[in-house]
Amino acid sequence: MTLTELEQTVRAWLDQADVVPTDSRVARHPDKRTLRWYQSLGVVDKPLRYRGRTAIYGRRHALQATAAKLLQASGHSLAQVQAALRGATDAELEAALADAGAVSPDPDSSRSTAVSLDRFRTVELAPGVLVTIDTAQVADPEAVIARLTHLSSGGPA
Repeated sequence: MTLTELEQTVRAWLDQADVVPTDSRVARHPDKRTLRWYQSLGVVDKPLRYRGRTAIYGRRHALQATAAKLLQASGHSLAQVQAALRGATDAELEAALADAGAVSPDPDSSRSTAVSLDRFRTVELAPGVLVTIDTAQVADPEAVIARLTHLSSGGPA
């Protein structure tokens, strides 16, 4: 699919899931410029090939862009989106988006695992001091938050 078709596919999937961003600064749908930006950040893979000067994209690109927008719409930063989607397989993306109602499950895709769209926990320890914890990497995020909160309030190390 071309960049225009990619944009239309992602728009349709986001509309199907009725995605509405929690932050008014986040657009409901990515435009062509945003999709190219996602590619430069590594959130979306490079095009499959070029037909002349026209980039050609596949289903994986649409899955990646839709997952990125779902994460952004739920309040995750682009750094969190990059971390959450890094290394995600097509099957994981399919499963996560099907769970969110954005796409119909691909019958050829395994649904054994999914990318967690709620993988990160961000806590404000003090005004302007935010800590983001990757819950897939930290065994007990609540204990870490409690300890950081204690330390930030002047408690002993």
